[in-house]
Amino acid sequence: MIRFAVLGDIHYTVERLHGHELEHGTWGRADLLRYAAARRDYYDVLAEEVRGSRPDFVVQVGDLLTGHWDAPEEAAEELREALAWLDTCGAPVYPVRGNHDDSGPAADACNAVLSPHLDRLPRIGREGYSYEFSAGGARFVFVDCRESYTRPATQSWLRDLRSRLVPGERLFLFAHEPLYAVARPYFSAPAYVEAVREAVRDCPLDALFCGHAHNQAWTYHPDLGTSGALQIKGCVVGERGLEPRPLDQMRTLLIAPPAQFLGGYLEDTLPSWTLVEANSGGVRLTWNRIGGGVEGVLQWYRPAGTSATIEPHWAAAPPDRPLAAIRDAELASLRAARINMAFHGSDRAGKPVLLNGVPVGAAPTTGYFGPRVWLALQPEHLELIGRTNAVALQSFADERVCWGGVTFEVETADGRVVRSDCGGPVFDTGFGSPEQMSAAGIERRAPGDLLGPATVRFR
Repeated sequence: MIRFAVLGDIHYTVERLHGHELEHGTWGRADLLRYAAARRDYYDVLAEEVRGSRPDFVVQVGDLLTGHWDAPEEAAEELREALAWLDTCGAPVYPVRGNHDDSGPAADACNAVLSPHLDRLPRIGREGYSYEFSAGGARFVFVDCRESYTRPATQSWLRDLRSRLVPGERLFLFAHEPLYAVARPYFSAPAYVEAVREAVRDCPLDALFCGHAHNQAWTYHPDLGTSGALQIKGCVVGERGLEPRPLDQMRTLLIAPPAQFLGGYLEDTLPSWTLVEANSGGVRLTWNRIGGGVEGVLQWYRPAGTSATIEPHWAAAPPDRPLAAIRDAELASLRAARINMAFHGSDRAGKPVLLNGVPVGAAPTTGYFGPRVWLALQPEHLELIGRTNAVALQSFADERVCWGGVTFEVETADGRVVRSDCGGPVFDTGFGSPEQMSAAGIERRAPGDLLGPATVRFR
């Protein structure tokens, strides 16, 4: 039996190193404030939980850092503090670089601080910032996303993975970016996805653990590896105490059968970590809410190193969190409402948003396909909202935009907040590549088209 803990993005943030951005920044300031608050609020709680699980080692899947330092050399100082905190988890720490770690001052910090850390780890065979080791009947492969398609030696190392496997050995991969977007489109480099999928095509892969998108998303993919594998996408940063928002209620899922969505939550709303226990007979994954107990336990009785097509199942499923119902009388007397939406490439102001055929305002400008973007409705538009609603967006002919994640959040006359389901699909007028736009859940439109309608319903 081997036991290991997996932590998603930590974005370890020490405020004193980011004074200028915190005083004068915009989106960078907001991110840094959230990340610093998470570190103060619950990172020590997380470390205590991980220590208590007594893992053989701890994995961190990238975005150790964020950026926006007052001086470039402070990136190394912050990275040292991040690794020192990870050491308090009570076991050897195996990190990979994320997109916030592999360029500029962060890359220099990794050369100065992370590279020596990797050199001190026992048993590993290293290729650049990618590496691997075997223990407890399993092989653990850590992939640097950027180097997987830019560094020839890493590309060769990946291609030779199958030849290094020992018969009867389990295979676990760790990387920052997901292979399957699940809910946030275009968050992985296509060349990375191609390189890793090809590397594991003839391998009995058990699971890929990743982060990057800041949501929690557990999925099963029968087409990954020789006979199917899990993708476990997690994130440490968030806000404890927020209402957990199931991902399939808030986003169009970008996977299609036979792939399975096993569970997940919108960015920020359920900071979590995963404990994995594996032996020759199976794998057990415990999904832990930071400071909140166990969210679920996934069991997979598939013998190590085999091509048996046995699917995982919940030994203890996550709790059901249905959308709250709303009465017709409440819909007819709303106090306030907003339309949540997400974008890539919304650079120009003034794109009209239509609710049930009526213009109700202009779409926000943002390039961030995330959860903190919405259009607040004016009081005179509240009467337009019904149980079933059609939301449309008039795109511009000279702008390539990706639009989705359309939901309502309304406040009733007595102050109750009620959410709708998510209207899909995701619409794209050319922001993504043709290959990316062919994914499940994405509908390609021409620039200047009326996008939608996204049909949004209340329970």
